Amino acid sequence: MSNSTNKKVSIIITTYKGSSCIRRAIDSLLNQTYSNIEVIIVDDNPPSSIERNNTQKIMDEYQDERIKYIKHKKNLNGAAARNSGLKVATGYFVGFLDDDDYYLPTKIEMCVKALIKSPNHDAVFCGVVITDNIHILKVVESESNIDDSSIQKKLLFNVNMFGTGSNLFLRKSSVDKIGGFDVSYYRLQDLEFLVRFFENNRACYINEFLIVKARSSTNNLPQYNKLLSIKQKFYKDFTITLSKFNKDELNNFYTNEYARLLQSCLGKESLDTILKAKQDLEKYRKLTIKEKIFILLSIIGKPQYNLYTLLRYLLSSVGKPMKSFILKSKYKVNIN
Repeated sequence: MSNSTNKKVSIIITTYKGSSCIRRAIDSLLNQTYSNIEVIIVDDNPPSSIERNNTQKIMDEYQDERIKYIKHKKNLNGAAARNSGLKVATGYFVGFLDDDDYYLPTKIEMCVKALIKSPNHDAVFCGVVITDNIHILKVVESESNIDDSSIQKKLLFNVNMFGTGSNLFLRKSSVDKIGGFDVSYYRLQDLEFLVRFFENNRACYINEFLIVKARSSTNNLPQYNKLLSIKQKFYKDFTITLSKFNKDELNNFYTNEYARLLQSCLGKESLDTILKAKQDLEKYRKLTIKEKIFILLSIIGKPQYNLYTLLRYLLSSVGKPMKSFILKSKYKVNIN
């Protein structure tokens, strides 16, 4: 590889309750085709926890000078952990990797080449394969031909457009310029960061799947009221950005937001909370037939064992193998 593309890359892995899979994430970095890297592990587990102890034991196995291991004195949050990594990062480029995700071997090399080739861009994104560690559940194709003036809007309407926070690969100078991540966000850290980032920065795209995201079967979303609270904070903090929407766009934005909030509490929240989510959405539109049925199924049966949860599990179990086969065939992706 020529010197022009041999700039140092810092990859930051933040970990919390991730000792069971972090070895895979680290190994995926050490086995990259691009060697000029540093791997920064930021351990956000409480010092006296079993997870801290397990993570420490795993880190003790690595004797690689490219690895830095940072331990927080107490649990902070994902945004604070990423900032801890940024403070010690010495790379020209910086990427992030969730502890349960992993890179495919050419990921870093291709990202570096893309940004070297496109000096006017400060970020690069690629396709993502989403799995349950056995089946391919979904693929998120790389975006292309996005108008830079509309990328914020597209992101706000599709918060998962990049598939995972592990898809962040950036010029470190551009990250430093906006002050890293906002630690007041215990959720939506990536969205908050990217909306600010795209105020003045542009992105290019690699039309290949280079990241595997491993999704667990458990729903790790916070309770509805907590999620609603952090979303309302986001709406307030980005009032100016949202003011760029016309009336119909703004109504569609809030409709999508409250529809997702309703979906997040189905099958796991109390009747009062589900009814509150229903009422919040109805301020913007009527419920669909599907939503009405899901609400009914969510309140029939015991909490966590209601008909909605059972039906979702059965449909998911039956459909996974066939869907995975179709996706593998169509996109020619392999998660092994």
